[in-house]
Parts: sequence; C-alpha cells; structure tokens
Amino acid sequence: MPIDAIRRGLAYAAKDYGLIALLDHADVKPKEDQIKCALYRALSEDGYSVRVEPSTSRGGCRCDLLAVRGADSVGIEIKTAWAGSGKWNNKYIEQSRSWAADIVRLKSLSQEQAASAGYFVLGFMHERGSRAEATLRQHIAAMEGNAVVEPVSLDLPDWNGLDSMEFHVRRVFRRT
Repeated sequence: MPIDAIRRGLAYAAKDYGLIALLDHADVKPKEDQIKCALYRALSEDGYSVRVEPSTSRGGCRCDLLAVRGADSVGIEIKTAWAGSGKWNNKYIEQSRSWAADIVRLKSLSQEQAASAGYFVLGFMHERGSRAEATLRQHIAAMEGNAVVEPVSLDLPDWNGLDSMEFHVRRVFRRT
C-alpha cells in the first residue's frame, strides 16, 4: 500500500528536517527535495521502481515522483509551505496557487492513464500561533483532494523563527 510507504517517508523527512534545523545556519526556506528524497527511499524499500520528475507523455506531463510496482503506479507531487514572522515573506497566494497547479498536473496523470493513483504532499513549516500560520491554514483547508493521512506534526528546534512542522497528504485520484 503506497500510503504506508508515504507515511514512512514523511517520518524520514521529519527526522532530516529536525537535524537540518539544528545546524543553525541561514538556509532560509525548507526545500521540497528533502521530502522527495525521503519518499523515494521509502517507496524503494517497499519494492517500487521510482522515477524522479518523469515525463509521462510527449506533451511533457510530469510529476515529482512516479513509483511503479506491478500494476500499481503512484504519481506524487510535493510542495513545502512556510508561515512565520520575522525573516519570512509568506506569499500565501503564490504558495497556494503553486499547490493548485500541482494538483492539476496530478489530475492529468489520471486522464492520461499514466498512474493509478495521485497524491499531493505538503510539508508545512510554521511559527506556532502566528498570524501567518492562521492565514496559511485557511489555504490548506481549501486545498483539493481527500486527506488520507492525519497531519503528522512535530516540534522543530527554532529554524529561523519556524518552530513547528506538519505534513498533509491528499489523494487527488485513485482509479479502480
């Protein structure tokens, strides 16, 4: 089941982010590649062949990861979001538009029959209790897709003002 591998991959990513936060350097923004690498590892451990940013058609339809095991093919799009005060330029609209574009891209994988399921993964790092967190949570609540994993949250050592992280996973489609 890909959800089990996704959960395990997010646990790997959470551990990585916690260690990165401890480095206390000026790498301002959490990168989605950290999540991509962790999911790649977990899916590979479950016997999936994983391709990174594959083109699934001549038209260039892409996703961040495409994992295939037998008849099971899973397309995954990954984004990070951040919300805090201080150094952060939160760009709520820009961030949520980027998610919407990724969800549209995932839907095209279904239309092309390139994947049997599509999942959107959002890594949300924030300053707990900030106005920015509340605003971005409204955008997360409006995000399309069915939540398939309870948000996995953890405390971070202060990472340039961010002190909390959680992952949201939405199933955008599943063909039967």
